[in-house]
Amino acid sequence: MLRSLVGSEMCIRDSINAEYGGPLTDKALFMSTLNIENVLEDLFDFVNFAETNVMKKQNVVWYIAGGSYSGALSAWMKQKYPTKFAAAWSSSGVVNPRFDYYNFDGHIVSVIPQNCAANVRKMYDAVSDAYDNENTRAALYTTLGTPTYFTKADIAWMLADGIAMAVQYGSKDAMCNTVVPLSNDPIAQLASYIHSAWGTHFTASCYYSTVCLSDPQYSAMWGPDGYSWVYQCCNQVAFWQSSYPDSLRMKEITTDYFMAQCRSAYSPDILPDTYSFNRKYGGATPNATNVIATQGSDDPWSPAGVEASLGPRYPEVTAQCAGCGHCGDMQAPSSKDPSSLTAQRTAILTYLRQWVKEAADATA
Repeated sequence: MLRSLVGSEMCIRDSINAEYGGPLTDKALFMSTLNIENVLEDLFDFVNFAETNVMKKQNVVWYIAGGSYSGALSAWMKQKYPTKFAAAWSSSGVVNPRFDYYNFDGHIVSVIPQNCAANVRKMYDAVSDAYDNENTRAALYTTLGTPTYFTKADIAWMLADGIAMAVQYGSKDAMCNTVVPLSNDPIAQLASYIHSAWGTHFTASCYYSTVCLSDPQYSAMWGPDGYSWVYQCCNQVAFWQSSYPDSLRMKEITTDYFMAQCRSAYSPDILPDTYSFNRKYGGATPNATNVIATQGSDDPWSPAGVEASLGPRYPEVTAQCAGCGHCGDMQAPSSKDPSSLTAQRTAILTYLRQWVKEAADATA
């Protein structure tokens, strides 16, 4: 769709900090430099560098697009540098950090069948019982394919994410069809689904283990396994998906669990001040214009974004369908797409073309 916007305008898409996904060689430097303020400045410097040294021209019309965290960056860039970018496309942009993000599970429970949620909870109960029994704990680790340094809370966090991502990325029906009906071995049933959906490596991911995130002997696993995002949650945005009665995760996943993990992995006094952050960037109502926010009706991250239009210069469009998930509008279009997703993409293109044209006309 970005190719439909042609001419002298340029786009930054999915711009994220360079620390993501690469090897981590200097933890102190990493912690002192990885923050959202620096990311925004880096993107601004990149644009200026590209104009001066690559394109060798001024009055370039830029727009910025991103999904999820990058979707939030797109909106924040438009807020911080309003005249540098003609428009922003914030797909599933998580602009409203939450300290305890209870709405995550709340949203999931609201969009999946009750019997599906009930069976997931029964699976977690089976996992809990197996862990608590010293005679069955070793078999639990083996079935899940999880290292023995994972604590019970680590296992709970990993399993909850494995189920939640199915809803997040539009596969709630496939997940529910796998967990209903419940088999005679619910732990094996749960492990089989997660391995088939996300790969056998998922249940051993360093991302979910406090020991792995904290111990330098596992540092080779930090870069590929989301170490940077964990740090940004610990340092600025939290988004901690803590349990609550009748949530879709085990009771071991608490605010205290996430805080202890952060302080073990990074610093004994680290604390994400989401309240100050949202005062600065606007939370659910960013102070920006010419931004189109998009959501998917099944996406559990949608309560952390703009869920209603903030005016004609900050419209919000939700794709309403079973399976409309996180950043679905950024996926390659298909003839099988629901009409609401097609209409959403049409709206995106309409707004971006309008705002880019306005900026181009102003610089002509």
